[in-house]
Amino acid sequence: MTAEKLKYQYEVPFMVWCSDDYILKNPTTVEAIKGAVERPFLTDNLCNMLFNLGSINTIYYRDSLDLISPNYKSK
Repeated sequence: MTAEKLKYQYEVPFMVWCSDDYILKNPTTVEAIKGAVERPFLTDNLCNMLFNLGSINTIYYRDSLDLISPNYKSK
């Protein structure tokens, strides 16, 4: 099997949609999302990004695993 075919077994399409209203009210967050477009990301860590986007304060949040955080560290 070629590397190109294997790519589709581990690369999952991922998209973040923002409404026009959200874009107007959260320009910094929208820029952070745009800046993360080419970063490698594990869907296992999606909850950390959702905690951030939802302004959810929890002991489980890790900014190093949050795709849109400036402290994000890819593996």
